[in-house]
Amino acid sequence: MSTPSKYLGHDILIVSTGWNGLGRVDKTETFAINVSNGNIGLQQCNDQNIQARLKVSRATGGNLKFIHRENGDYEGPVPIMCGGIDEIGETLVDCYSLIQVNRKPIVRMTTDRSDAASVVVRNGTVLWVTGGHSIHYSGLDSTDWIYHDALSDALEAKEGPRLAQKTFHHCIQMMDSRTAILYGGYKAIPNSWTIDISEDSISGSQSTADNNRWIPGPSMKTGRHSHVCGVVRDSVTGNKIVVAAGGRDYEDIITDQVELIFIDSDNVFDSVISDEDNHFAPALSDWLHGPQLPFTLSQASSATTHHQTKLFVAGGKSADFARIPSGISKFILTFHCANLECKWTKQCLELRSRRSSPVAYVLPPFVEQIGSGEAESVIEEPGCDITGGMCPIK
Repeated sequence: MSTPSKYLGHDILIVSTGWNGLGRVDKTETFAINVSNGNIGLQQCNDQNIQARLKVSRATGGNLKFIHRENGDYEGPVPIMCGGIDEIGETLVDCYSLIQVNRKPIVRMTTDRSDAASVVVRNGTVLWVTGGHSIHYSGLDSTDWIYHDALSDALEAKEGPRLAQKTFHHCIQMMDSRTAILYGGYKAIPNSWTIDISEDSISGSQSTADNNRWIPGPSMKTGRHSHVCGVVRDSVTGNKIVVAAGGRDYEDIITDQVELIFIDSDNVFDSVISDEDNHFAPALSDWLHGPQLPFTLSQASSATTHHQTKLFVAGGKSADFARIPSGISKFILTFHCANLECKWTKQCLELRSRRSSPVAYVLPPFVEQIGSGEAESVIEEPGCDITGGMCPIK
């Protein structure tokens, strides 16, 4: 295995699949991220080793740590894509690795899903895929744990905790290592819920399908679905901030409005409330208005850097036709907070292919391990200089 060093320490942004207005996109784009002097630069890299090779939109995914036997026994964060809708309109049940040479699925979920939301839990070892559409149902309250089973030495899918209600086009994020927050979704609901998953048995036989464990959280000021979401860390104070940006409101109008929850502690259970059944949940502050997006935006995809200080947002749909004539964005935005002051930045570099409903990932610095034998690593590709930069929002 080669040992690249030129870009050691830099994250890699990956944007894959989606819809370009005419059809589904099977091209994957990769970008080196440079964090220096408080600024971020992006440069598009060649993408020889990271490819979806599937014409899919409205999928979900995350970086999962497991032993990837089909790629030189690589053990590390692997970008995984699950579900979505294919070229003939079928909802998919399979999950794929973006670093795998062929189109062979690596695991099958317990049901087919599109427009689901997912989050990585258990220190990167479990991908939790929640809700979504199914070919049989207009909305799902079921979830899947995707994890590596030590006994079978393979990826497995197991039913996880059911959601508080059937939903899709929603967001789910982890506020700390044990607490998830789900917010927004179908019919532009303003609701949020939290759940403690620290006691869930993932690899054993214990059932985790109880949907009574979700605790209602603060409601957003504007109900929304198909919104941008993430959890970022203030680069000065260290506060975590839950982000709900854009999306479609209850009239199905694309918005540029942003709402935030500021979290004071790394462990949100430092301050808790309990319901009448003695289920404990974090005592969260209300949603507050944040800085508006530079244009209306929905059905984009987002991912944070491994230090969580930057949220990257790629693609999406917009009603700002003066700035985005096709209605489908090629822009890459970043969201950053310092001293509890937050702002959006537009990157100079754009996606080659405009796309809505893509899947975005940020691989941490040890992505240089990808590849085996003579295979080239994505961050070794010629032309992947760490340049680029920020452009004024016009």
